[in-house]
Amino acid sequence: MFLTIFAKKRTSKENKSFYTYLTQLKKKDSEESVTVQVKFPDDIKPNPLECPMNIEVEKKKANLQEKKVNTDGGEIVSRTLWIKDYNVSENPYEDSSLDNYDI
Repeated sequence: MFLTIFAKKRTSKENKSFYTYLTQLKKKDSEESVTVQVKFPDDIKPNPLECPMNIEVEKKKANLQEKKVNTDGGEIVSRTLWIKDYNVSENPYEDSSLDNYDI
């Protein structure tokens, strides 16, 4: 699998900073993209300052957990991708989000 990993800085209730990692997976049956949180073992976590970054993961080195969670806005599906091992891709991340705009 080829994934782009984004790091988001967050703050805990105790006012401590930490990072969460996110990516998007595309469903085979509908081509729908879903955002998932990504978890890594501590010893292979990407450097958040190097994100976004592209990585390559063998499917047997990852698994997806989905669970339904009740929120004030209703029930949502929480998805977590657990990655046991990966390689940094030779293709670096290139931001193309503004390509369709005249700036």
